[in-house]
Amino acid sequence: MELTDCPYCDRRVLPNDGRCPGCNRNLNDQTAAKRHVLKREAAARARIAQEKGSTLGELEDAFRASGLTEEELREVMLEFEGRTPKAREARNQSEMLHGLIWLAGGILVTGITYLIAWNSEKGGWYVIAWGPALAGAAQFIRAAMRSK
Repeated sequence: MELTDCPYCDRRVLPNDGRCPGCNRNLNDQTAAKRHVLKREAAARARIAQEKGSTLGELEDAFRASGLTEEELREVMLEFEGRTPKAREARNQSEMLHGLIWLAGGILVTGITYLIAWNSEKGGWYVIAWGPALAGAAQFIRAAMRSK
């Protein structure tokens, strides 16, 4: 079996007898497929409208006028604002990566400057880059805790 996107809860799931294990809704009905396409089209229109300078309130009014139900409107706006489970997971992965980069950068600067000072004939100085390392570790841990 392959993973599929649930059009109701936007989770990437392994269907369980044609139902989403997250929200227990039927994934095989035509309403679900129509809903999935409708949400994607509305999100694309929202991005275009915002690039032209429309506010979120104007977007909501335009979607209501186009016939979206309140539940569909809420789901489209959550997805557009990046607050769906999939969007949060992508943001957490990005923050974890950035945290690791800062952590590694701090450790690398400390290690390189220490080696330079250690190999110097007169001793020398080195930098303990605890700021980037500590900030990177904190960012990584915070994102990892949010993703669980």
